[in-house]
Amino acid sequence: MGSFQSTPGLDARFFSGNRARLLGMLEEDTILLVFAGRAPRRTADQEYAFHADRSFFYLTGFEEPEAFLLAARHDGRTEERLYIRPKDPSRERWTGRRSSAEEASAASGIQVMRDVERFEGDLKDLIDGGRFSSVSLDLSGYDAHPSEDPVHRFANRIHGEHPHIAIDNVHGRLAALRAIKKPEEVSLLRAAAERTGRGIRAMMDVCRPGAMEYELAAAFQCAIANEGCPEPSFSSIVATGRNAFYLHYDKPLSRIEDGDLVQIDVGAPFGGLHADISRSLPANGRFSPRQRELYGIVLRCQEVAFAALVPGATVRDANEAARDVAYAALKDLGVLERREQVDDYYWHSCSHHLGMDVHDIASRGLPIEAGMVFTVEPGLYVPEWGMGIRIEDDMLVTEDGGVDLSPTIPKDPDEIERLMAESRR
Repeated sequence: MGSFQSTPGLDARFFSGNRARLLGMLEEDTILLVFAGRAPRRTADQEYAFHADRSFFYLTGFEEPEAFLLAARHDGRTEERLYIRPKDPSRERWTGRRSSAEEASAASGIQVMRDVERFEGDLKDLIDGGRFSSVSLDLSGYDAHPSEDPVHRFANRIHGEHPHIAIDNVHGRLAALRAIKKPEEVSLLRAAAERTGRGIRAMMDVCRPGAMEYELAAAFQCAIANEGCPEPSFSSIVATGRNAFYLHYDKPLSRIEDGDLVQIDVGAPFGGLHADISRSLPANGRFSPRQRELYGIVLRCQEVAFAALVPGATVRDANEAARDVAYAALKDLGVLERREQVDDYYWHSCSHHLGMDVHDIASRGLPIEAGMVFTVEPGLYVPEWGMGIRIEDDMLVTEDGGVDLSPTIPKDPDEIERLMAESRR
């Protein structure tokens, strides 16, 4: 008989602490609302797999759809409620087991559980009671069309029905909290990177001329599933040859040819945190002289960017340092002449925040602080050579320098060649 499994990870104290810190940033007489969301429809009666909004998860540890967090500050006191779907055996028979109120409370540390059907009435009673002057919502900046975003629509409805209530966007404060990782998050990020590394080794074992890109993606997914990660953090990128020029290439249907470089960009999740690692593999197990030359330049760009991601600096500083290396090296090779031409080959920033989202929320322009976690992923793309190379690792910023969270994943070209040769014996 099967048992109800949960992923090893963060406990209720972690989520309770996050709520306390966020509530401490809010004004008195404020109601905080954060929504889990629901999976969008895929087609007909099918939905995409559900993943709770990551800020909702950061505050509650709860992973089921249609749930709401309501927390309020008034007269120096706070109250918290979690609204969840009720147990419903007939529905669960089709769509799977729902957590009980006791399980939701144990995961989140929230004592008061309510049926989602009570949410609208409870919120109206709180607002009509006259004690509250504002509602705080996570009005994320990621949605290109805010009018289509459910949270923005909800904010507009609250404003229309209760014009005396101010709408407060709490997104920036959530981003500031989430940007600084706690030790338990760092441990999970390391574990995610370790599993990602073993998945990459599985990809190296099947990478050879004649294989299909999707075979490598399948090898990765199988390897991480065997380690407790049922699905990758994002759709795995496996791009052979010129497909590497499509940075988020998502149709791995091409056949790998002799002499190709195969760009892989993959990640495993663990306990709610994500890894994000890129490597470039020689299809036949050996880098050509030109491939090795470009690979070495990207590796130097990464080393410089890694060293530049320090407290007080910005991601822009690290990116410019990597671009300087790229410019000098490509000029020496005769690929370009002027500094502004580097944009023709250096297509993306070298870093983004990493955590509960692969592209974690953060204020990118602010100075870097100890406790932040970044990817370090410079890339060079040279269409006239038919090759693109990206090398990416995950790092923790500390007061004493950067700490590589993925140190065991091979990236030295000699080591990659050695491991790929071993897989062919």
